[in-house]
Amino acid sequence: MNLDVNNPVFQTALDLVQETNQTFFLTGRAGTGKSTFMKHIVETVEKNFLVVAPTGIAAVNVGGVTIHSFFQFPLRPLLPNDEGIKIFWKNSEKRKIISAMDTLIIDEISMVRADLIDGIDFSLRKNGGNPNMPFGGKQVIFVGDIFQLEPVTIKGSGEQTIINEIYGNPYFYNAKVFESIELVTIELQKVYRQTDSEFVSLLDKVRIKDISQADLDYINTRVFSQSQLNENDFAITLTTTNEISNNVNYQKLDELDADSFLYVADVSGEFEESKYPTDPELVLKVGAQVIFIKNDTARRWVNGTIGQVCELTENDIKVRLKDGTSHFVEKRVWENLKYQYNKEKKKIEQEIIGTFEQYPLKLAWAITIHKSQGLTFDRVVIDFGSGTFASGQAYVALSRATSFKGLFLKQKLYSTDIYIDESIKEFAKTFNDPKTINKKLILGKEIFRYQTNNNNERIGDLYFKNAIESIVCGDFHAAYNELLVGFETVSCDCYLSQLIKNKYDEIVYSLNNNPISCTLFELDFIRAVIYFFIDSGNYGVAQNGTYQKALSFIDSYLEIFPESDIAHYLKGRVLVGFENYETVFEELELALSLKETARTHYRLGRIKEQKLNMYGVDHLYKSVLMNPTSLCSLRWFKNCCDNRLIKFETNTNKLLVNSFNNKETDEFIEIVDHLLLEGNIELSDCTILPVSTAVTNFLESLESDENLFIPSDFDFDNEDFFSDNEDYTSDQDDYFRLSDNPYYDDNLDMDEQSPDFWDSL
Repeated sequence: MNLDVNNPVFQTALDLVQETNQTFFLTGRAGTGKSTFMKHIVETVEKNFLVVAPTGIAAVNVGGVTIHSFFQFPLRPLLPNDEGIKIFWKNSEKRKIISAMDTLIIDEISMVRADLIDGIDFSLRKNGGNPNMPFGGKQVIFVGDIFQLEPVTIKGSGEQTIINEIYGNPYFYNAKVFESIELVTIELQKVYRQTDSEFVSLLDKVRIKDISQADLDYINTRVFSQSQLNENDFAITLTTTNEISNNVNYQKLDELDADSFLYVADVSGEFEESKYPTDPELVLKVGAQVIFIKNDTARRWVNGTIGQVCELTENDIKVRLKDGTSHFVEKRVWENLKYQYNKEKKKIEQEIIGTFEQYPLKLAWAITIHKSQGLTFDRVVIDFGSGTFASGQAYVALSRATSFKGLFLKQKLYSTDIYIDESIKEFAKTFNDPKTINKKLILGKEIFRYQTNNNNERIGDLYFKNAIESIVCGDFHAAYNELLVGFETVSCDCYLSQLIKNKYDEIVYSLNNNPISCTLFELDFIRAVIYFFIDSGNYGVAQNGTYQKALSFIDSYLEIFPESDIAHYLKGRVLVGFENYETVFEELELALSLKETARTHYRLGRIKEQKLNMYGVDHLYKSVLMNPTSLCSLRWFKNCCDNRLIKFETNTNKLLVNSFNNKETDEFIEIVDHLLLEGNIELSDCTILPVSTAVTNFLESLESDENLFIPSDFDFDNEDFFSDNEDYTSDQDDYFRLSDNPYYDDNLDMDEQSPDFWDSL
């Protein structure tokens, strides 16, 4: 199937891939073209893609690798921020791949547990991605149908208990990372697999368990006796377990009065048995029913075509198809792939580390419903045995048939065989929301240009801007998620104060007149933010009540989310208004213990230096190291170093170090500002380096005297350095310096510098 260019839903999804870095979920009924879309973007979009899947066979089929093999997760449930998640060596191939990757595609997402999604988020942040952003700032495309097969947990192992205690249920959308990022869902609705509209409608009812007794009675008209079923050549039986399907195949093969032929696969390199697409020792007889498991280049058959062996020799297999034609079958090769990073081309490439060569056939009187996912058959016999036992199992089985006439049941289907987790139906209500999709597309395009340069501060500010617009429009649920991402991303939240002050009347009107389209805890968080930031900076006037209201709302939110680092950070910010700095310090330390962020390091450094007369340069250094695009953090780091008489040394004469040591703060910030506006710089070896990376390299290369990170009782000589108004003077100047984008007319023309100049950084 080729991509349907006239399908507007395909085009929307394609726009999200081509023009944004927005994470989204691509779903749809069986046969709507999810796999076709995935193949199309990997082949045509100019991005570095990494494709993973939950099982070895699924990974081989989509030209990817398994989730566990790439991320090297332990084979157990993962806890949030699990210490068992591997942190790759800085110069390792995996880290280079993650750094270079633009988009991660996770196929068969219905079978992926929530804890694995959080594990992927953690790994991407820690292994070369942006540590301050969900999924390390990478685009993640989740592909699959949650109404199909559910995540697998090993019964009796305690996995289900652990997962349910942490997440409620195992489905991927319950991952904790989605508490700070809104998941856009695009549902492909046009079915290409079945052309019978009545059958498609019936399958939809089974899919969501909105089925009447009359519908069940109609489906059960396809129940046939065993003798009638035996008359159906080229029909495949779907079973609930491997044991049943294997027994059927072996029994049928034994019943054939013909010689057996053995065909041994040629396996070379690394190719685990769990990834074998068919039997390494394939036993066939003339008359055996087989299924093709790989598309034919000449298009004589496709993956899932049923045939019957009509001729065998030691070196040849001939198969007769349903249309009466017979064809000799050639061996095919499956590749076990490994990703690697090509430094010269700046591309993620696939390396073949093993191959499996065998005839693309399997015995196919029966296969499991699980293994049939993604396949279609003209004639399907369904054997539910003693009944289904997993969510989506009945729908997957029935939807393998291309038509109602091609569907055969061994026993009646009962309503109890159709099981759908209620949380799936609730989550499905968010599918294809045009308002959300359009908003994310517009925001995604704005953010995309900053994400390519790792400019966290501008990305966070854009989320803050959209959050306030969402509040004004009455979309409080979206505003809540956008605020969380904003706080997750920035170091300094000063711009949020300006936004709220500029729109305060409209915000109040919206809160008082629009229906509340969010949960109570989301509203508590929004109100805490508004009440704090409308008066932020006016410390010592907490008696006006706004800080008290903000504190009350954030405490209410913390009752629901006691381990939210953002909430504890915000509470620390609010408590500054009461000038109880010991309590502020404790709250920010708690936030930092829950999650290390540039934002909390920045505030702790400022509180220590400015209010507690404590050494805070170490926190400020960590803040700028984690987010080098924050001019506010850099300003405070430089000012505090200057006032503590800290100078840096390096082994080479680098511009940024000399500027840091010898220039005034404004001059130094102006140089960094110019660099950030440049976005990327080209070095003499033609390497393109994001400026944020260049600034990080500068920070990591710093060496100083032994007192840099040793607490000091040093008192500042310059008392005017800190104003009584704690915020929004130099911080706001830094924000508008970057956002207005005029180059400053000084002696350093950044536009005309050579690659050798950039090397000197």
